[in-house]
Amino acid sequence: MAERRDEARDAGVLIYGRVLAMAADALMPFIIVRLLRKGDVGDLAGLMLIYETLAVVLTAGLPGSVLYYLADRTPQQRAALGRRLFGVVQALGVLVAGVMLCIGLYGDALLAWLGEQLGAAVSSTGGERTDLSLLVGFSVFPIFDVTQRVFPGFCIAHGRPRAAATFGVLRALGKTTATLVPAGLGLGVGGIIAAMTAYAVLQAAGIALYVARQHRGIERVAPEVSASEMIRFSLPLGMTQIVSTINAAVDRYTILALMSAARFAEYRSGAWQIPVKTFPYAVGQAYMPRFVALLREGRGDDVIALWRQSVHKVSLIVIPVCMVFLIGAEEFVRLAFTDAYLAAAPVFAWYTVYTMGRVTAFGPLIIAAGRSDLIFRAAVFTLASNVVLTVPATLAFGFVGPAIGTAVAFIPTVAVYCRYVAIALDVPFTGTFPLLTWLRVLAVAAVAAGPALAIKLLVAPAPAVGLSLYALTIIPLFVGLARLTGTMSREDLAFAVAWLRLRSPGAGSA
Repeated sequence: MAERRDEARDAGVLIYGRVLAMAADALMPFIIVRLLRKGDVGDLAGLMLIYETLAVVLTAGLPGSVLYYLADRTPQQRAALGRRLFGVVQALGVLVAGVMLCIGLYGDALLAWLGEQLGAAVSSTGGERTDLSLLVGFSVFPIFDVTQRVFPGFCIAHGRPRAAATFGVLRALGKTTATLVPAGLGLGVGGIIAAMTAYAVLQAAGIALYVARQHRGIERVAPEVSASEMIRFSLPLGMTQIVSTINAAVDRYTILALMSAARFAEYRSGAWQIPVKTFPYAVGQAYMPRFVALLREGRGDDVIALWRQSVHKVSLIVIPVCMVFLIGAEEFVRLAFTDAYLAAAPVFAWYTVYTMGRVTAFGPLIIAAGRSDLIFRAAVFTLASNVVLTVPATLAFGFVGPAIGTAVAFIPTVAVYCRYVAIALDVPFTGTFPLLTWLRVLAVAAVAAGPALAIKLLVAPAPAVGLSLYALTIIPLFVGLARLTGTMSREDLAFAVAWLRLRSPGAGSA
């Protein structure tokens, strides 16, 4: 019984650590825009975008394979493979640093050349471009930071989930402190780089000491897996994540390359996404075991029916909430990022439209059918369609173009995922995503938004008052109209209330 209580506490700490890290990431943009000038915000956001992309791409899926290498090994082999794993990741961290150094040395010249080639498209951007030369100093950071990507898996493999959770909490606090304190002291981006690097050094030292303690007294033996084998095994596992990471950043890289640091800061603020996007992924994870069980029984039709029902229920949450923010885009941006970032409102509006469509996770359905290969194909198609639509949209519409491209590119993305769902579950393409049901929910939400739009146009309330009025108008009216038209049942309403209160409605609710 004592062991179970310990596991429950471990789970609670893990959840708390994850929530704290997510909260820090979500709240950081709201604070940093009040401490730094807009150009510095753009510089900092650009540096972090480049680092995070390179770290995911060049660590080649190793973080996801830690448990595979270390689980069910003898203490001697676990220690040997652990040392080799950290050595490989450390070498990749040096590679990340080298690429960042090269971008820091030559990136500004490349952007200047690109601006000359596309002068007509970027002539109205104004201001200085993102200062990529800052990457020269920032290139020291990944050498010490990259090991944190495999450390939580190392702890779990050694039966120390509480250590992994504690590390997550400390890392979130460390990142926040190393960013906000220098910014608050007026030290600018250079001060933030120095503080983050100092924190990374302390973090790396702590990891090294912990790993050494875990390996203390264990006989040293030769590892059973070579460094090249680790990379060859991990790369395919990480390819989908690599492609997805690049895809998610296409629009931001477009702005980074073509426009000023101040405009990039505005775009980055507008690209902040409403947290309701987590609902469909949480639902997908919750239903994964049932999907697998039903598919093993050959009941693919029941899986599709259950999935379509969950799409309907999640739409009843996501769409009306997004409608509140769509009507109140300007008000939200002024509240969250100050009046200086009002130009980000159209970007935020387009991202809100994009979020309205993200009412399901296709991955769990395809994986449950044992066709994970289709996930990678879909990710590659998504990246290609995003690039094809985003770059021309930027040249045509300027600053808001990447957001338009991202939203429009989601249409072929959904189509290809539905095609692969149909293949994986051997069902007709037309029987996958419930488009008519989604459109019906959207139509009800649009009607419910009418009075709020009238308030916005006729009264023009202050931001806080306006956003509150829109929510108090749209949500109750949507519920009433949805119930009246049969779009929402009593069970659907209970499901929505449970999720909005951050309580799981249970697997049987959808």
